Amino acid sequence: MIEAGDLSRAAHRMIDNHGSRAASEAERRARNLLAFGETETAASWRQIASAIRRMRKTEHGNGAAGRIEPATASGAADG
Repeated sequence: MIEAGDLSRAAHRMIDNHGSRAASEAERRARNLLAFGETETAASWRQIASAIRRMRKTEHGNGAAGRIEPATASGAADG
């Protein structure tokens, strides 16, 4: 299980790096890991994909109020 802060940072980083393909990229990584028996890590990537989808839904549902800021704006890209 990923802690909330780490999950948010990972999701933001994926969005920064992959844009609209972020959730599908996280799911692809999960599938690849699962194929190699890495069930716990695959589950973490599925959590990241879910967080990305929630962020996108909030972004589209609330307009500017749900806007996702790039991770670099908060300094999270450094860690």
